[in-house]
Amino acid sequence: MKQSFIVDNRAGGDRLIGIRALKTAPADGYTMLATAGTIALQMAVRIDPGYDPAKDFFGIGPLGRSPFLLVTAPTSPCKNLAEFVASAKATPNNISFASAGVGTVPHLDMEKLFQQLGLKLQHVHTRATARQCPTQ
Repeated sequence: MKQSFIVDNRAGGDRLIGIRALKTAPADGYTMLATAGTIALQMAVRIDPGYDPAKDFFGIGPLGRSPFLLVTAPTSPCKNLAEFVASAKATPNNISFASAGVGTVPHLDMEKLFQQLGLKLQHVHTRATARQCPTQ
């Protein structure tokens, strides 16, 4: 694009702070939001997220695709998904996983996976995104 960009990361509020900041920003063509499906998902998990994606925003195109990975620390006893599932089933509600907030894509993806596998884990809202397998 051969020009400078200023990135103003408005994290927090389950991504609602950044989404609402765009809604109230001047329509000058210089302010954009890069977000995943969270902008649409918040409509399903919040009574009033403070915006309407169909009325308040206009999509200009996808930025890319990325895989969704489940990772642990190198020192974790869980070296593959089968070991993680076995550990989680053996210790219900003892393993925590983190996401950027309730209703974000990582949060809902993990909840769906755990439901399909019959697992019970503790969700932790954090500024970073990670999942943890307990050290034993």
